[in-house]
Amino acid sequence: MKKKYWILLGLVIIISLIISLTPVIYGIFPITYDQGRDFLWVKNQIDFQQPALVGPQASIRGMFFGPLWFWLLSLPYLISNGSPLVMTLFNGLIVYASVIFAALIFRKIDKKISYFIIFLGFISPAIQGIANYAFSEHLLPLLTILLLYSLAQILHQFSQKHFILACFWISLMFHAEPPISIFSIPALLLITFLASRRQKFVTVKTIFLAGLAFLLPFLPLLIFDLRHDFIQLKSLYSFLSGDTRGLQEIAPLTIWQRLMDRPEKLLISFQNTIFNTAKIIVVYVLVVLVDLTRRAKLKSFVVAFLNASLIYFLSLWIIFTLYPHEFKLFYLDGLKVIYLVWTAVGLSLLWQKVKSKKYFILF
Repeated sequence: MKKKYWILLGLVIIISLIISLTPVIYGIFPITYDQGRDFLWVKNQIDFQQPALVGPQASIRGMFFGPLWFWLLSLPYLISNGSPLVMTLFNGLIVYASVIFAALIFRKIDKKISYFIIFLGFISPAIQGIANYAFSEHLLPLLTILLLYSLAQILHQFSQKHFILACFWISLMFHAEPPISIFSIPALLLITFLASRRQKFVTVKTIFLAGLAFLLPFLPLLIFDLRHDFIQLKSLYSFLSGDTRGLQEIAPLTIWQRLMDRPEKLLISFQNTIFNTAKIIVVYVLVVLVDLTRRAKLKSFVVAFLNASLIYFLSLWIIFTLYPHEFKLFYLDGLKVIYLVWTAVGLSLLWQKVKSKKYFILF
């Protein structure tokens, strides 16, 4: 890449960080009930020496978040003597790390894609938005890109190691947002099935190790259950049996409402991530991106990553359409990194057309 482009990219990153983090440095950032609760949860662990095996209560009665986010927040808490500002900056570091890692995945495969990921990630309104307040769901972009990299390697190289890692990343998601963790399992199973039809790579040993990797992040919650008469397992069984009293204040949508609501929220999520403009323009951009990638000759790993991310996206769409309870927009925080990669691939292909003076050939 030419030096002037490096300079331009560096300026974009610096300007983006100034815009998104300057208000935080001056103490201007939101602290809602959730953030206040989380900070107090960390304070109890450090100041009152009450380490927690679980996080706060989840929406399903008797179920709790995993403790990972609150253990991680303990690091900036200790360094700053409990400053909410430093904990918020720590959250921003994790959010932007997901963008950097996504770019590093493609760096050796197609540098243009990695450059566009950085450019889009650091100017993204949604990325800048979630970087300026601490929330456990903001682990999802990083965990999602790690999961998709593993899923792509399953399709690309039939990697047993990445099958095990995929189970681990899905399990860790429970600490960020429990429904997304559970709803990510079908995509892993489908991708493993598709890969296994080409080459049998899943052995009994691999399944055993994947099971251990999946259970490892649940150990704190399992220990908690052992000490509290299996309250979470009983609550989960009760919920699956149809007892949803813990969600009574949330009126479930009908299937017809969900058929309209889910695609609209997915479109809003993409719109907020890439650029805020009229929905019709966003739809047109998506059509152009799909057509560009459909026509192009892409490298095998890029194809595997696009296929894995599309399966994951469609799987979540179908599951949330079937799921009758409230569908919160922050459930889609992990999809932001998928949108960045999709758009970066499309822009890299468009860049090639511009350089070859074929920019009128979009369809």
